Amino acid sequence: MQDWLDSVMDPSKLRRDVGLTDLKFPTDESLDEFNQAIRSRSEEEVIAVLDRLLLPNMCAVQHDELFWRANYDPDLEEIEANSEEERARKISFMKGPRYASTRQRFLLGNDRIFPWEGLTWIRRLLPDRPALAIQALEAYLTANFWNLPDDLIHGLSDAQAVIRARYIGFPEEFEGRREIFYDIAPREFEFLVVRLYESMGYEAEATPATGDGGKDGICYLRHVGRREKVLLEAKQYKDSVGPPLVRELHGTVSLERANRGVLIAASTFTNAARKTADNSMVELIDGQQLAVLLNEHIGYTWPARLEYLVRETTPSR
Repeated sequence: MQDWLDSVMDPSKLRRDVGLTDLKFPTDESLDEFNQAIRSRSEEEVIAVLDRLLLPNMCAVQHDELFWRANYDPDLEEIEANSEEERARKISFMKGPRYASTRQRFLLGNDRIFPWEGLTWIRRLLPDRPALAIQALEAYLTANFWNLPDDLIHGLSDAQAVIRARYIGFPEEFEGRREIFYDIAPREFEFLVVRLYESMGYEAEATPATGDGGKDGICYLRHVGRREKVLLEAKQYKDSVGPPLVRELHGTVSLERANRGVLIAASTFTNAARKTADNSMVELIDGQQLAVLLNEHIGYTWPARLEYLVRETTPSR
């Protein structure tokens, strides 16, 4: 793996016409080895690896020409020699899917046209929006899956794994992060939860400190086909939360005609609380799950920005 990492750190190794093996980890084991030590790696090294895995801006790969020549040779004389049916099929293909026509234009000599759009822009979403970066990669894979060579698919999957390891973290890290919730005031814990839901795409606001009506925050989605009203209740308890709070929030949700309620605990929930929630309009999020969501939607560095995140929020309605 070290030879591959050395080449990654040398910008001259990136070419517009790249070999497929340049764009993924050499083996699955080397990916695991890199991610297990990712906390000790410099940001420069992690970003350099992502730049390699994410496809350089404006590129083609050797596979493009090989695949084209083997299946859809653009030589018009050869097409003329084929049956009318085969000729029509090839011409239709060349005028058809955007990827096919773009590859044809590139191979016919228009060097300003490349088959693959670059993906290195995705790292601009880091470190603050790793979940969105992973979603963007998933969308690219979905759009191009049937045309991407296997090695490129593996490379983009490697990039998702690196982003998740570096900017979201491993399960064993979340328990330590849960302790951070006890270092802030209860009201600040409520603000932190509201900030999280803002980053998840909701219009969110904290309720008044007193007379909150059994809720600490209100969230709205106002998209066509996805209109939602969600009530938040955040509890900074150190002991496990039991069924009474689940029932109370369920009653508030019914009274206010909300779609659902979310009960967030810095600690954990009892089995009885989870069983009660199964038959209610209340979702439970414990401290470990909350840490994961904060990492995903606000970024792994959220503890360093805690002072800003727990400031009183301005109503968004």
